[in-house]
Amino acid sequence: MRQMKRIRNTANFSKFKRVDRLQGAWIGYQMKCQGITHKDIAIKVGVRPVSVTQVIHGLRTSGRIQKAVAQELGYESWNQLMATFPIRRSA
Repeated sequence: MRQMKRIRNTANFSKFKRVDRLQGAWIGYQMKCQGITHKDIAIKVGVRPVSVTQVIHGLRTSGRIQKAVAQELGYESWNQLMATFPIRRSA
């Protein structure tokens, strides 16, 4: 019973895309270039700065935090932000 509940709860968050380590570093770089800190976003959303760090580096998902990060960086949504991530292609 407990396991079924866990699966049901995680299904609600499937639309939020997790990031990998490289993407998280890129988002952090973009924030640093624009003078945005994790604390700024945490205050805006009402969470701890560590929660913002975890979302940016893909350790957890949160639609509110993802949306706030995207908006602070000048994008409408998280998906739009991730679409601008430079993809490396092998030769």
